[in-house]
Amino acid sequence: MDQETLRAIFIEIDDDFSSKSTPTLFLNDIDNDAIDRLMELLRLRNSIYAQRSIRDILRGLELLDDNGLNYSALLLLGKKEKLGQLLPGAEIVFEWRQKSDKISHDFRKEWREPFLKIFNDVWKAISDRNIRIPIQEGLIQREVLAFNEQAIREAILNAITHRDYTVVSQSVFIKADPSNLTIISPG
Repeated sequence: MDQETLRAIFIEIDDDFSSKSTPTLFLNDIDNDAIDRLMELLRLRNSIYAQRSIRDILRGLELLDDNGLNYSALLLLGKKEKLGQLLPGAEIVFEWRQKSDKISHDFRKEWREPFLKIFNDVWKAISDRNIRIPIQEGLIQREVLAFNEQAIREAILNAITHRDYTVVSQSVFIKADPSNLTIISPG
């Protein structure tokens, strides 16, 4: 077997990386804007969360246990500096090209911040370049977007969730042009 196949097999039997505690991540390393976004999302689902402490919420979401905060907490809520220190490859890069065969990009944006803080910004960067295609249905013309928001958000979430964080030299990479969108997740 080649090295990549062997690595994939070993990863399958390894413990869940995201659930491992980070001994140097503390509650004061959590980004306040990311916590606010988490609380907003939770309140939309159930108002009981407004009455709980942050510590209880993090425990309930399995982001905190007796050993401390885990890598999931870092990825979702950790301050930019802490992400750079503990997971330097935890970054999303978006590149847009007006033409698919063009080598240099026309627009590029990079994010290395807690995912809950940036997930709307990532979609906005893509959406701002999303091509609207006119569709004629009888006498009515409507517009359809080239890239579906729900599908793209799901693909980005999968790329963040399932990437191999032991690969620190690569980022989640989103490459797009008017007719193609590719998401590359290390590992």
